[in-house]
Amino acid sequence: MFSHSGFFYGYEHEITNYLKSIHNNNLLAFLTSGSTGKPKVVIHSTDHLVDSARKIVERHNLWGMRFLHLFPPTYMAGLLNCCLVPLVSEGTVCIDNVFGAESSLRFSKSLEQLKPDVIWLSPRMIRILNRIKTYRETYDTGISNWTLGLSATGPLSTAVRDHFQDLFQVPLLNTYGTTEQLFISSEIRTQAEVTCGTPLEGVDVEVQGVDSWGSIRVRSDTTATYIAEWVEGAYVTTHDRSVSTTLETGDWGTVAKGVIQIEGRTDGILVIGGLNVSVRMIEELVSTLLRPADICCFPFLDGHDELQLGLAIETSCEESEEVLKGQVRQYLLKRLPAQAIPQVVMKLSKFPVTTTGKTDRQTLRNLAERSLSSDV
Repeated sequence: MFSHSGFFYGYEHEITNYLKSIHNNNLLAFLTSGSTGKPKVVIHSTDHLVDSARKIVERHNLWGMRFLHLFPPTYMAGLLNCCLVPLVSEGTVCIDNVFGAESSLRFSKSLEQLKPDVIWLSPRMIRILNRIKTYRETYDTGISNWTLGLSATGPLSTAVRDHFQDLFQVPLLNTYGTTEQLFISSEIRTQAEVTCGTPLEGVDVEVQGVDSWGSIRVRSDTTATYIAEWVEGAYVTTHDRSVSTTLETGDWGTVAKGVIQIEGRTDGILVIGGLNVSVRMIEELVSTLLRPADICCFPFLDGHDELQLGLAIETSCEESEEVLKGQVRQYLLKRLPAQAIPQVVMKLSKFPVTTTGKTDRQTLRNLAERSLSSDV
């Protein structure tokens, strides 16, 4: 079993009982809450994991490459992207310290010593490296050793990606996948839009919605064998591959000329004042303006239970929060309708994170609620 979520602490007995009920030893179980916040057990056959790794190797011609491993080993990306992909490619993998505050400062030294060809990075890792490279003039040692960056675990903002490529002079390509479906698609070249490239071999993508935009559904030959969720005191199978190979990813987007474009999570498309508002679009615009270390746009309820938008910006800029708020609102008002302008804009020196290293959105909501109430 591989777990990277605190949701499962204290439930080991129930999970073990569920796994024993499957009666199949050729399976690996991943315990995850993903981006949904709902704990679940995702079970894959080893054959599917290897086949998914082979697809991404063939797409990017990664044969014989040397990879740098920076993800926690219990993450799906830590196993599939950083271990199986190098093994299937008949390459090598250099396992460095898990990426964090200290190791990020030594990143250039790791490149110099380990000399990787390819590095898997998450969007948060990329934002942190952008920030360090921008403010540390001595951060160039060893940078030229690697030839390709691959972004994993979530679609990457165009502004953040372009900033990274300008700073490091290395191509950075989006890949798209989920714990449930493994690799779904990848770019073969960077594009102007936030895209996830074209589907891999054996993967079909469809959109459920109107006007060609909607929830992304994927049918794949590497879909999870089983998915179990917590229901009334026990883990119960909610997906069985023998019944269906199609699953929703939880993402909102479109497929145009075979290219997948992700606008955000399905719960990130909000209806405010009768208008569909994309939090990802807001993040993209503000990133273009400020190039922050990190950014998060999110919904929250005010004291009257009315839906509001909050925007948190992780930055070390000298402007006060009030000045930054004015700049952001003025910039957005020229480009978006009034309903899409965040009511609360917060400047933070560092984002709160969950036990899995992801942005703690609930804490941000609490901060936004307090900020709004103090302004009234």
